[in-house]
Amino acid sequence: MASPGIASGSRRAWLARRFLVLSGAVALGLVLQNVLSARLDGIAALAERDMLAARAELALVFRVVGTLVFGLTGALGVAIASSSRPMRDTRERLGVGVGIALFVLSATGLALIWYMAAVLAACRA
Repeated sequence: MASPGIASGSRRAWLARRFLVLSGAVALGLVLQNVLSARLDGIAALAERDMLAARAELALVFRVVGTLVFGLTGALGVAIASSSRPMRDTRERLGVGVGIALFVLSATGLALIWYMAAVLAACRA
């Protein structure tokens, strides 16, 4: 009997698609890690010449990366809560709770990152 989540194709095709998505995510993560590393090296070099400009650049990196990471985890929390919406059994109630918690914690993390970036950009010492 086929798994309920697999509407078309075989289990092998379903696993191959999942593996392809996972491989793409890992490859994208590695590329972005190298881009971020190069950007941080540039900020370190800028800090030797102009500390205030380097802090402003680092604050921008905090804002962009924090928005992407916490935005995606917040969207995942909304997706989890939405997919568990009917609440007929305990597992679905748990899914709604986990989704809401993930969203709230992501929003809190985003607010904290933006606050840290503002403090970093405002620091003149």
